[in-house]
Amino acid sequence: PNRSPCARRVLLPAMAVVGAGNLYLAYLQATYRSARDFTLLSRLNWAQAATGLLLPPMVYALGFAGLCLHSAVQVVVVTACAHARRPFPVAARFEPRLATELIATGFPLFAASYLQVLATGFDRVILLHRGTVEMVGLYAPALAVLAAMAILPGAVSTWIFPRMSYALGQGRE
Repeated sequence: PNRSPCARRVLLPAMAVVGAGNLYLAYLQATYRSARDFTLLSRLNWAQAATGLLLPPMVYALGFAGLCLHSAVQVVVVTACAHARRPFPVAARFEPRLATELIATGFPLFAASYLQVLATGFDRVILLHRGTVEMVGLYAPALAVLAAMAILPGAVSTWIFPRMSYALGQGRE
């Protein structure tokens, strides 16, 4: 069932939707700065959790294609909610000089983060290559514990980073 043509047709579009949606969602989350904004951000996190809890029947019914659709639907719902309630409802514009400066500044951070995420997947690939799917499944609880331990630092950074960058932009250190 995992190698069905339906699953293959859903995989790449789902990856595109999840990737683009997560990039835009991360941008929107960085714009939340005030106490009111963080209340909205908290509601967005609850919406994300709710959609995550409501969509597993789709995974059960559709298998791998359902897993892809689950991820895509969840990102679309949360990103749409974040866009509708964004703190700065301004039109986007492109300035080449500013874009070049941002890329020069941000690319090293992006590359380091990308390599870090890539490296965290190697353990599962090695387990799958040298062992079995069952071994990877048995490894999943350890990954769940690691993810749970990262929730608090992630939440703190979501709250602190926008405030620090705003203060820095205002000339305060």
